[in-house]
Amino acid sequence: MAAKKSKLSINFLYQTAYQILTVIMPLITAPYIARVLGPENNGIYTYTYAIVNYFVVFAALGIEAYGNRLIAQAKARGQEELNKAFSGVYWMHFIASGIATVAYLLYAFIWSGNYRTIALIQSVWVIAAIFDINWLFFGLEEFQLTVRRNFIIKIISVVAIFSLVRAQSDLWIYTAIMGLAALISRMVLWLFVKKHVAFVKVDHKEIFSHLKPLSVLFLAVIATSIYRMIDKVMLGWYGTMVSLASYEYADKMIKLVITLITALGTVMLPRMSSLYAEGKDDVAAKYMKSTSQFMFVMAFALAFGLAGISNEFMPILLGPGYDESVMLTKVLCITLPIMGWNNLIRTQVLMPKEKDRIYTFAVWAGAIVNIILNYILIHLLGAVGAAIATVIAYIIVGVFQTFPIRHEFPIGPYLKYTFIPIISGIVMFIVVRFVGILMKHGIGCIIVQVICGAIVYLTINIIYLLKSKNEVFDIYINKFKTKLHLR
Repeated sequence: MAAKKSKLSINFLYQTAYQILTVIMPLITAPYIARVLGPENNGIYTYTYAIVNYFVVFAALGIEAYGNRLIAQAKARGQEELNKAFSGVYWMHFIASGIATVAYLLYAFIWSGNYRTIALIQSVWVIAAIFDINWLFFGLEEFQLTVRRNFIIKIISVVAIFSLVRAQSDLWIYTAIMGLAALISRMVLWLFVKKHVAFVKVDHKEIFSHLKPLSVLFLAVIATSIYRMIDKVMLGWYGTMVSLASYEYADKMIKLVITLITALGTVMLPRMSSLYAEGKDDVAAKYMKSTSQFMFVMAFALAFGLAGISNEFMPILLGPGYDESVMLTKVLCITLPIMGWNNLIRTQVLMPKEKDRIYTFAVWAGAIVNIILNYILIHLLGAVGAAIATVIAYIIVGVFQTFPIRHEFPIGPYLKYTFIPIISGIVMFIVVRFVGILMKHGIGCIIVQVICGAIVYLTINIIYLLKSKNEVFDIYINKFKTKLHLR
């Protein structure tokens, strides 16, 4: 048990470190790309990427979550079962990816219109999906490998962006760099496959036996992709590429921040799957309590903090031409604790317990609401309307995920974990805005805002987490004490 806890804590720290990296890297490149390519070209990239993403989703076929869970379960039954599970799932994935690649190339050649060149370069993302086996290593709880690989490739891609992207006409180069980085990161993992699994002969019945459970998850992934990306596609249709660029950068900030919150879910999914499979529901409930409490502390800190500094931060980050990004960031910050909760329910209850239909129904409800609201609100409010539609869609998903499991998973005890984070978040927001008004603009102002906000929020919540004896928080404290002792 101690060894399992140790591995879980190491995986969590690795995943958190990687998520911090994913936040830092785009913050380095975003100001440069926003200025060099300009709002119009950034809008074109966002629009073409949003479309290729739907084909990537079809290629993935819901295998990321399904494969993660299946590998975690098969590992407990021995190497032979593990090899069989991997082989069957991968060949199913290969077939889906091949179909998606052909379909996207047809779209790019025939229907992409004025953006054909960029659309064709974006096809690298669909090709990269063929080689994606992250689910194997996540299911094996081998997070260190994926973190190290992505760290190196992200650094190389950042260097390539600064070296090769120099003018607005270099949009195609930027598009190629982003796609190739994804392709290489997925291909590199294949060098380590033999160490863990081997391809074994599986007949077509074995391969297509995964199609039924995958189809349920695939419907969920499609719906998730709709309510996450349809706002950008519809803004591209009904709005302007400039508004779309402002929306993209605001949304990108939220997506970067949410990765810090959802790192727990990625790590916990295989562990919770194993615990439920072994009938250890009491241990799973204990993990759920700790992770939910810690998640809310992080989510409200990031939501109130980012909203508080957005007036000063976004203009400095992006430069002129992205004025709408400030208000869009504030509206989208509301989604952070909602997405954190949705991810928690999905990765620690619904997916491990194979309640895929509940998740699928929830995300389809969110997707349908998002499409309807986007159509109405984009016409009325433009990009802000798209942001409001996104917030409401995430709330709908949360309600439809949580309500069906209310008897076995009472929500009341978990809602009380939001009280202290909300109160301290409001206090932090007031302090941060006061500093912003007092100092007005500049990098110095942002630094003081972050320091003052962090002191206020952390002081209250560290006391809260220590008093509640949160296990996830203890991971950090114990690792810190160990390092001090070694020194």
